[in-house]
Amino acid sequence: MKTTIKLLSILIAASLFIGSCKEDSNEDLYLTEQELGEISRDSLEFMFIQTLNEIESNLKMIREKEGLIVLGPGSDLESGINTKEKILRNIQIINSLMDENRAKIETLKTALNKSETENKQMHLLTDAVNEKLIHQEEQINYLKEQLSNKNFEIDELNTKLTYLELQDEKLQLIITDLENELNTGHYIVGSYKELKEKGVAEKEGGVLWFGRTKSMNENFKETDFTVINIKENTTIPIFSKKAQLLSEHKNETYEFITENNQISYLNIIDPKQFWKTSKYLVIEIK
Repeated sequence: MKTTIKLLSILIAASLFIGSCKEDSNEDLYLTEQELGEISRDSLEFMFIQTLNEIESNLKMIREKEGLIVLGPGSDLESGINTKEKILRNIQIINSLMDENRAKIETLKTALNKSETENKQMHLLTDAVNEKLIHQEEQINYLKEQLSNKNFEIDELNTKLTYLELQDEKLQLIITDLENELNTGHYIVGSYKELKEKGVAEKEGGVLWFGRTKSMNENFKETDFTVINIKENTTIPIFSKKAQLLSEHKNETYEFITENNQISYLNIIDPKQFWKTSKYLVIEIK
């Protein structure tokens, strides 16, 4: 269920992104005076939520791009791994996303000011987001100062992408997020007592506490699980005398490997089919 919700959120983001793209301009970032004056309360609330989500998505992408630019002694830049062209490309993306964010927040502020309905909470949230943008811009300027000390020209640090180039970068980010989510699995190994304490395992069925069977409890905390790439990891360490799966997975898709009189690990024979039923693996050991 948790994985399904994540996938849906990514797909919704993709559909909103595709629906908002235009072929040759960024004019969709702005509304005319007449259009701003005609926005109804329902439309304003929808525009408000959508705009804040888009700004937050842009900020996420900015933080990711900033993280790719490593400076200082022994950095990728000095070792030649991160070329100047790659750094400039990321800076262009950051500049373009910040420009887009500024335009979106200004359009939103104008719409709120022209609205005849009371929307104090929206004003407060818009101001908070604007403060976040100002803080982000300060971080970017600091980064540019560092780069200018490493033979980067100020003019090239202020260049931007075209509208279509930026949309392509955004689409690639959505595709990457989708691939990562599809290839992400979670597992946890422990005794029944440990699993029960973490809300991962429970007993159900039976009569008067007899004949009850152990199963996976869906109301768990994802942070208790270990995250893995299911394409790269096909073995789960166990090191116990006995083990059984409490989550549902087809029997023919896995096997327990025994070494030195104990179960050393779970070997996933068919990853695609194994994780098809659930992306959460629960192993009880004894």
